[in-house]
Amino acid sequence: MSHTRVFIVHGYTASPHSHWFPWLKARLEARDIRVEVLAMPDPHHPQPAAWDAAMDSLVRDHDERTFLLGHSLGCITILRQLSRLPASR
Repeated sequence: MSHTRVFIVHGYTASPHSHWFPWLKARLEARDIRVEVLAMPDPHHPQPAAWDAAMDSLVRDHDERTFLLGHSLGCITILRQLSRLPASR
């Protein structure tokens, strides 16, 4: 059976250690949920193509137990990735 996975995508000028990301990661891991707070490239000068490539290499094999959680620009980045997935997903 697939394990629940949560990917947290930070936004503009942030990092995996910003805001509420570490707090939520700790709470979810305490419930045996796999969590990864992604480090997006050059958050002070984000480039859509670079962020798209990072998402595509870091978040793969989406299934019904994969959750994507974004903050700020991370939300847009998630929507961009979802729009690139095959319609059959």
